[in-house]
Amino acid sequence: MEKKRKAEILKIETKKNMAIKQLCDKVEDKYKKIREYYLDICNTNMDIIRQLKEDVADANKENAQRTKDKQHQQEMNNAVVEPLNRATKEVKEKEKEQIIHEKIKRKLEKLQIDIAEQKKVCQETEWHYEVRLQ
Repeated sequence: MEKKRKAEILKIETKKNMAIKQLCDKVEDKYKKIREYYLDICNTNMDIIRQLKEDVADANKENAQRTKDKQHQQEMNNAVVEPLNRATKEVKEKEKEQIIHEKIKRKLEKLQIDIAEQKKVCQETEWHYEVRLQ
């Protein structure tokens, strides 16, 4: 009976150890799967981070190039606009001078007419004076 009981205990212990081993294997398998899942997520995230860093670096380079291009364009624009502004200013000054010149010209014409009239008056007066002297 003792032998039978020991055999029964051994059988139960073996069954128990097998169940424990199966559970441990299942847990270890699940742990490996979970670990692989999170490692995959982690690796994917790292790849995304690397790609985003590259994208940011590329965007910064592109932004720097655009800034250079904009500055160059601004310099070219200033090279064109400055002479245009000077020319426009000169044109305005010349127009003012032309207006003044036209006024002076009109005054000169009036004065020439007045001089011509004064010469006539003077000649008539001289003629009258000579006629009286004779």
